[in-house]
Amino acid sequence: MHLHSPSVPSSAPVSKGNTDTRPIYALRLLGETAVQRHPPDITQAEAYYQQALALAEELGMHPLQAHCHRGLGTLYTRTAGTGPC
Repeated sequence: MHLHSPSVPSSAPVSKGNTDTRPIYALRLLGETAVQRHPPDITQAEAYYQQALALAEELGMHPLQAHCHRGLGTLYTRTAGTGPC
């Protein structure tokens, strides 16, 4: 699997055999950064968090999954609970 984001090199493969998880952490941080913008970039933040969450789930990275869930929850709270549920 390859990450496709302007801020994360597309040549950074992520798989169970590859231990370099920095691109996944970078996606979560990009989500946090998008939330902190003025005005917040809600759509981009959600996309970054969702991509990081999907990759973290695929690799069994439970602590990172929790951070992504927290970030999404905070994002949905700030946007009056307009999350996917």
